[in-house]
Amino acid sequence: MADGNDTLCVVYMATNLVNGKRYIGVTNKGMDGRRRSHLSKVRNGERGCPRFYDAIRKYGDKSFIWEVLVSCETFREACEHEIRLISEENPEYNVARGGWLGNEVAANRRPVVCLEDGIVYPSGKHAADAYGIGGGDISGCCKFKRRTAANGRHFIFHSSKLSQKQRDKLIRKIDLHSASERSAKRRNTPLVEAYRGVEEGRDAKGRLATGPMRNSKKVICLDDNVIFPSASAAARHYRVCRSAVIELCNGQKGRKQVSGYRFVYAQE
Repeated sequence: MADGNDTLCVVYMATNLVNGKRYIGVTNKGMDGRRRSHLSKVRNGERGCPRFYDAIRKYGDKSFIWEVLVSCETFREACEHEIRLISEENPEYNVARGGWLGNEVAANRRPVVCLEDGIVYPSGKHAADAYGIGGGDISGCCKFKRRTAANGRHFIFHSSKLSQKQRDKLIRKIDLHSASERSAKRRNTPLVEAYRGVEEGRDAKGRLATGPMRNSKKVICLDDNVIFPSASAAARHYRVCRSAVIELCNGQKGRKQVSGYRFVYAQE
């Protein structure tokens, strides 16, 4: 077996020493990591690479030698080399013309880069598969609907390699943008407007209040002068503890603010 390569994005070849048949693949996990992944799938009875896996089961993993053919800076570049080498070498155990790019990337898919490690993937699906997370996570990041994916990494649509300095700058910009968005949501205009001018005995949607709502007191946030029909409504809006809002409105000693906000009961 060939030694592992420091470059994670590689095109590799596994050769059967018994009959000389070959398998060419691509990985962003390094040669050793990909070899272990293949052998684990063989043991688990998976069929991802049917001809190749059947051969390993028949001849045993010690009958194969693994080697790196090409080392690349980006995963997309590695995929392109894989397609070329499969076309040129026609390896016996491959069942498709070329890995992830050759088989699975639709024409409308956009390349994605992970800002933490700089690896470029041919699509969000491939990035999601590589990190074992949901495709919606990747899509949400790339469309700036969420700050990070479930694994805490940042992703954007991009097709070329970015320097560490460029990636760090983008991460800071995304984090700053997300912080501003969260702040804006806490003062969401439609929600604020829904609470303005709430009639006595009615909820925020104008429906007749029942139960505790009928006896609740209106609350004013002194920081933005928004009036809420109850302490519960104010607490939900600012995502703070309801009991803390009530303590502040009742003037409890030692309570000056709640997460930076000041509240009082509205004067009837």
